[in-house]
Formats: sequence, C-alpha cells, structure tokens
Amino acid sequence: MDGEVVGLGHLQPARDLPGELIETGWCVRPDLWRQGLATEAIRSLLHYALSDLRLPAVWALVDSENAPSIRFAHRLGFLSVGERPLDGGTAQVFVRPADSPL
Repeated sequence: MDGEVVGLGHLQPARDLPGELIETGWCVRPDLWRQGLATEAIRSLLHYALSDLRLPAVWALVDSENAPSIRFAHRLGFLSVGERPLDGGTAQVFVRPADSPL
C-alpha cells in the first residue's frame, strides 16, 4: 500500500454550523475499516486542535443513518448535542469540548 490514499481526516471551518466553529471529519476506505486508522488520525487532529491551537471545542456532523461513525464519535469523546438537516437527510451534531480528556 505504499503511497496509496487510505482515507482522510480534516479540520476546517464549519460550513453547515452557525458561527465560527471548527469541525472535523473522517473517511477510510472500506477494505481498511476496523484497523484503527481513523482513530489514530482523528485523535491526532483533536490533540492538535484542542492542545496546540487551544480551541474551545471541535464539532462534527455525522449522518444519522451512519451508526458506525456515531459510535466512533462517542468513543472519541464527542457529545451528541442535537440534529440538523443536511444534504437531504439528517445529521447528528457532535461537540468535543477541550476540557474532556484526550
């Protein structure tokens, strides 16, 4: 797999949330699921955002039908704070406050 893209994780200004919030997102190739790649990537991004950049929180939107990603968000310490319409469906809105342990 040398040099192949296996997925992505990002931090960016939130496009679908009000205010000047920072959101994260993740995606891993299905043939590489359950190997800890997303966990390693998003934990690193959260550490950078919450410790190095000292952001008060990081947000995430997860499709309400995507049970594995919802469980993943909970495992990473994200708290579900509601729902909102997104792309013709519904997304769970999650927040990861800086004061929760990494």
